[in-house]
Amino acid sequence: MKQPAEDLLPAVRAAARQWGLHDASVRPLGGGTANRNFLLSSPAGRHVLRLRNPRYAAPEALAYYHGLMQHLHRAGLQAPYPLPTVDGKLSLVTELGTLELYPCLDGEPFDETQPAHRLHAAEALRRFHQATASFDHPYAHRQPRIDSPEMIRQGLEEIRAQTTDPEQLRILEQLFQWHRRLVEALPDERFWALPCQVIHGDFHPANVTISPTGLNLFDFDNSSWQPRLRDLADAMLFFCGRREGRFDASTIVTLTKETTLDPARHDAFLQAYGPLTGEEAEALHWVVVARWIYCRVDGRRKLPPAAWPAFVTNGVLPLLGQIEEGLLRPQKSNAR
Repeated sequence: MKQPAEDLLPAVRAAARQWGLHDASVRPLGGGTANRNFLLSSPAGRHVLRLRNPRYAAPEALAYYHGLMQHLHRAGLQAPYPLPTVDGKLSLVTELGTLELYPCLDGEPFDETQPAHRLHAAEALRRFHQATASFDHPYAHRQPRIDSPEMIRQGLEEIRAQTTDPEQLRILEQLFQWHRRLVEALPDERFWALPCQVIHGDFHPANVTISPTGLNLFDFDNSSWQPRLRDLADAMLFFCGRREGRFDASTIVTLTKETTLDPARHDAFLQAYGPLTGEEAEALHWVVVARWIYCRVDGRRKLPPAAWPAFVTNGVLPLLGQIEEGLLRPQKSNAR
């Protein structure tokens, strides 16, 4: 169990001095299911101190993430970048774990009812992909296929062995059918033949805010070398889909709420983002299928095991039915 954030405040204040931030007031920031963040306010301004999840804190991983964020900063994107300690280090290993300091980027939550917010998201994703087209790092290539069919199959089998509920078993059988179709429609050869580069990997409203000058983009822990189409699948689901309520970054459940596809929003987003290749346009709905199922199969681990079958099965089928009906097919004007 995580130590309460309030218990960490004295150690956070002490660590802040390593960045020359003395007499800083500290408060925990909500949101995030992997890392822990603290807002520091001092005469030097407002900063965010991040306590990294050990999963993303290995030296090579840090070199990759720091290089990526610095690259984005130089490209003019509104994204955090690591600030050096007084000794010139971009991270600090303490009794708490690995710490980093970033400038605080202020903004408002994404509002799906505001078309201008979706336009900001499309433009930011286009600029992100334009920037990362010229960025590479060996660590980015260590990650396997994202949302892999094999991992989906393993997760579904684990859930099937865990439940005896007839309705959950019925839904799981339909998910296995979708999995088999995914394997046939998007095998590894076709997947890796799609245009690849460093992607964000977790592009959804909980990882952005809207400022007067555009969209602030956060959390690159899931970035790796993959087809750029995966970020666009996130956009179709989480920026263009219709759902009740706003995203809550503090819980994985918000990512998997029942969602209704909106073709008009899809087309507007893709018009602002830029044209897809013909292969991307044909594959988009399968990448969305993989993402939609996998975010439940993988995300369940952030909940108590007793909640896993319901988390994976509740509300998962309607969106897949909409894809079956052809509600996610880019217009030809959005493909080249």
